[in-house]
Amino acid sequence: MAGQPRGGEVACGFPTPLNGDAMTLQPLDDTAIYDIYISSRASACLAVGVRLGLFAGLEERPAHASEVAERFGVSARGADALLVSLHALRLLVRDERGYRPTPEAVEYLVPGRPKSLCGLIELEFDAFLSPERLLRSVQSGEGAVYDGDEVWGAHDADPERAARFTKAMHSISARPAAALAQSIDFSNSRCVLEVGGGSGVYLMELLRSHRHLRAVLMDLPEVCKQTGLRIEQVHAESPEVGFLDRLDLAPGDMFRDQLPGSPDVILFSQILHDWSLEQGRELLASAFDALPSGGRVLVHEKLLNDERSGPPANALVTLDMLFWTEGQQLTFGEVRTMMSDVGFREPRLQPTVGYWSVVEAWK
Repeated sequence: MAGQPRGGEVACGFPTPLNGDAMTLQPLDDTAIYDIYISSRASACLAVGVRLGLFAGLEERPAHASEVAERFGVSARGADALLVSLHALRLLVRDERGYRPTPEAVEYLVPGRPKSLCGLIELEFDAFLSPERLLRSVQSGEGAVYDGDEVWGAHDADPERAARFTKAMHSISARPAAALAQSIDFSNSRCVLEVGGGSGVYLMELLRSHRHLRAVLMDLPEVCKQTGLRIEQVHAESPEVGFLDRLDLAPGDMFRDQLPGSPDVILFSQILHDWSLEQGRELLASAFDALPSGGRVLVHEKLLNDERSGPPANALVTLDMLFWTEGQQLTFGEVRTMMSDVGFREPRLQPTVGYWSVVEAWK
């Protein structure tokens, strides 16, 4: 009939089936997109809860919104909004006594706990990845975290900034460090060198779990000063481990200086992702040169799958790398290729905990 669309043409905005039968189209669901959009509020809410000491305070004494406002120095309206959100995010539970943290919140959101993430979360106040800052980095291809200043030089020049960053990296590494110490066989190893060792959390876990090992930590001079204080503190708490006798600090530049000590294992944890593939290859070549025949290199990272399609949490860290550094999150294939290029043999992948995996190879 004249005026009717033929099969496959559009009537009133909907496609007509070729057989002429009516076709019902369901509207596309926007829920997943909205959840992504609103997720920034969740991270902000988490950071505010940590900054206020809410999780520690409510572990000590649960409270309703009105008491939370009084105890933590916030408005009644603000307390209610924060508590409702943290409850919905399953970080707080509520009963007749009021709000209190979940077991996971106690484990990871109370300062001073061995695996606390508070140092990492507090960094959001200094270096929040806002849309404006991300856009600047996406357009320029360069970091924007310190108004364009190179991160590692900024840390070496500013002790307070270095301390905050080192605390954050210690925070994110505590659980993976404990897992790595149990995931790799160190029974025939003698000395572990960690390049870019930060707070020393990995080496202290290794020394605690493997009493025959010695260790050397290499990092920038200002970081080593902070780490020395941390090691003394931990040694005072656990003198039987002998941290001061078994762990040496070696201030230096991993690109310019020869790798120190006489290690038979060299560890890079969350180091290669800070740099370009070429720079990563350079670091692995230095490790190869420093190791004896039969020595091992360990690369501990939150890796992408080889299709670079996930997992989402690791893919999103690529944005942090763009914002902070010259690097990107790596795949196992990329790490394996870099290792093989400089002479390491038999690279193999082993998951450790959560989003983390270790790649192990031999000289």
